Formats: sequence, structure tokens, C-alpha cells
Amino acid sequence: MNTKDSVTKLGLNLAVILVLCNFVMGQTSTFQVVPSEKVPEVLNTISTCVHANFLQIDSWEGAIEVSRYVVYKGEKAKDIFERHTNALGERPSKVAKVTESTTRFSSDIRRELLYAKVSGKIPSRYIDPVDGRDLGTKSIPWYTASILTPEYHLHSNPSRMSDGKFVERKAVKEKIDQDCPSCAQPSTFDPRDLFDARSPVWLQYPRILERIREDGEYVVDGHALKVEQQHILSNVIQYRVHEPGKMGLEGENIWLIKTFSSDAGYNMISLELTRANGEPIHRRTFEYQSVQSIYVPSKVVYESFDPEDGSLQYRKIQIYKNIRLNQSIPAETFTYKNLGLENGDKFIDKMLDKEYTYQDGELTPVAAKK
Repeated sequence: MNTKDSVTKLGLNLAVILVLCNFVMGQTSTFQVVPSEKVPEVLNTISTCVHANFLQIDSWEGAIEVSRYVVYKGEKAKDIFERHTNALGERPSKVAKVTESTTRFSSDIRRELLYAKVSGKIPSRYIDPVDGRDLGTKSIPWYTASILTPEYHLHSNPSRMSDGKFVERKAVKEKIDQDCPSCAQPSTFDPRDLFDARSPVWLQYPRILERIREDGEYVVDGHALKVEQQHILSNVIQYRVHEPGKMGLEGENIWLIKTFSSDAGYNMISLELTRANGEPIHRRTFEYQSVQSIYVPSKVVYESFDPEDGSLQYRKIQIYKNIRLNQSIPAETFTYKNLGLENGDKFIDKMLDKEYTYQDGELTPVAAKK
């Protein structure tokens, strides 16, 4: 074998080794900055594909296994230790609350109807996050049920206990203030939020592109938008968009870093909110499943961090199961009959200023007191 053949063979062997190494590592390149002239094309691709995927969802049902870890400190930790734990031993400076629950939801996207019932699987646990000490608990499993429509919010939860059991529930019907939807938005799980449907990229990115066309770039206090790309094996490409912005009343400079992947329909696979110096504030990561060729999340992890020391302050993990898309949902799903009420429970209609008693699936008016 001559020298030229030896060099060629060596080069081929090295190439194979590099490919195999990259296969093991899961990628063939690191993130590279996208040239400014290509940024509009990337943002248009992301917003168009994410919107097209979302538009395929007419209805969405399923169950979510949820685990939460929340750390409290200061007076809040003291209050929780004294009221919700067995309060044994020395009171810790921080108290961590651990909960596990199941959320069952039905969402009629087109009619903007949502049903969600959250049931605690086990009593909440309380621990000292510093040394892991179990602080005991006084809690019991619980539930809440909610129905959202464009006009009102129906919700129910236990209102009275006896011998450690719920013996009475109460449901309330309240108007959603159309003048300030964000002010009155109930803290109810809404699967549309997973696509940032209240401020989606298909509306946000065209605004950013308009700024770029007008000013030549998108800049906030000297921080300019940046887009990166990374090619993964099997023809998968990921885009990472660094969006500058401000947060809070004093307008603290922040970065919102979103990563999108072509093997998830260009949906977002991670979102990081950091301060201008890179300190983490919030983080979300997404895994997806394809149902009827539509991408929906299979796992979402939310995390937030203590601004003082950067420690984990909150974590929520959602695992999605039994997902059904675009199937007929019974109309009764979005009525008071699906709130988990039992005979004798109260139903308060704040829109009509009336009170009812639930009995055999019907509401009986309560006579006004004289």
C-alpha cells in the first residue's frame, strides 16, 4: 500500500471514529450563530410550524401525573411548620412541601371550554430541605374541580371536614372580567398554555420581525436578539432564540432563551428565563409525543430558583397519559354536574347572586332569609 492510500485509509478511519463519537454524543455539531439575514427565515419557520401543529387540535383530553416541590422560608415557613406539620423538633429556617396529584382534563379548543379536576394522591409531605428531616403532616388528600368558559368560571372544592373526611363541598360560579382577562384568570390548568397560546410565537415573532425590518435589529437596552442553530443526527435541527427583555416594575434586564426542535414539529423543547448576567430565574423543559401526527407534550418540568442563593425554590413535573385528540366530548362535561358535588352540597351563583342546593343532579334554589 502506497503512502497516498495509507493517508486516505487513515482519513476514512478517523471520519468513521468521529461519526461514531458524535452518534454516541447525540449530535454532530454545537450551536452556531445564525447570520442576521437568515434570522427572519428561522423565526418564520418556527412560528408557522408551531401554529400549524396547534391548529390541528380541536379537542384534547387526558390525565397528568403531577409532582411538586416548593420551598418556603421566613414567616411563611414558620406558619407552615406550626399549622401543617407535626411541629416536632427545632423549627427549620426553610420548609419544603412535596405533593403528588392527578389532573384529569378535557379541553374543547374551538369553543374555549375547559374542564380540569385535580386530585391529591397522598397527603402533602413536609421536609427540611437542608437535612432532609421529615416534619410530619396534618394534611389529607384533597381535590379541586374547575370549568372555564369565555364568560364564567365554575369551581368546586371541599368546604367542611369531619373525622378526617370531607363531608361537604361547595361550588361557585363567577364571571370572568372581559376588561381584564389576565387579572381574573383563574389558577386552573389549561393545556393551551403549553403552547404559550395567550402570547404564542405565531403572534410574537411577526412583531419581532417587524421591529427588525424597521430598525435593522431587535435590541433592548443594548442587548440584541440572537438566533443559533444546531444540527442533530437523523436530519434533526434545533434553533435557540435569545430574546432580550425586561421584567418587573423596575424593568430589570432579562434573557428569554427558547429552544425549538424539528423532531417535535418545531415546538419549544426548553425555555430559560435568566437575568442579564446569566443567573437563572425560571426554566421549563418539554418532551413530546405524536398523537395522530400532532405533537403534544408527554413530559414537562418547571423549575424556579431562589434569587438570593440560586438554590432550587420550586419544581413541578407533569407526565401526560391517556391522551385523546379530536374526539367528541359530552356537553355535560362542561357543566356543574361534572364538579363532583353530592346531594346537599351548596352551589353559589355570584353572577345572579343566588344560592342553590345540589340534589340528584339538579340545583334547587335556597329560599332567601327574611
